Amino acid sequence: MRQSRWLILSTMAVLACSAPLDTTAPLEPMALAECTLNSDRVPPQAPLDSSTPDSRWAEAARQVPGGWGGLFFEDKALTVYLVDPRQQVEAAQALLEFGIGISGARVKQGRWDFGQLFDWHFYIKSQLGDEEIVVTSSDIDEVRNRLVYGVVDEETQRTTITFLGSLDLPCELVMLEVRGFFHY
Repeated sequence: MRQSRWLILSTMAVLACSAPLDTTAPLEPMALAECTLNSDRVPPQAPLDSSTPDSRWAEAARQVPGGWGGLFFEDKALTVYLVDPRQQVEAAQALLEFGIGISGARVKQGRWDFGQLFDWHFYIKSQLGDEEIVVTSSDIDEVRNRLVYGVVDEETQRTTITFLGSLDLPCELVMLEVRGFFHY
């Protein structure tokens, strides 16, 4: 069963597949596209290159129990995402082998581990190659446990939403933000 809803929040679009839109909230849906609810679909595994931090984190996430989604500081506290927070002790021990210490960190329930985000990021980038869509930025965002793409304007945002909807992506994977062009 497929359910979809791309919500565009003034300058941000969030891929979400949840309950029907709350019409009392200040969110205005501007476009709809499909995503796969509870999808088992996975992208091809992206090649790892140990010279990049994202690649090293993806390698760690593929080996660490609990589905490690990355780490960041929130309210001055070290915070980590784990897909399965019950495996915090095992994840902490395994991450030490990668030189990553998370002792005493806050643990949040994540939807994605960093390896999955890395693979989806690689897949989407490979699909964008033939499209005439201007993406001004892209990021594996550890704080939001999502992929975040910046686009030039609202027209490009609508085009990108339609394109991403054609990729049969899992829900709650991608966020789009209208950021304009980067100026030096």
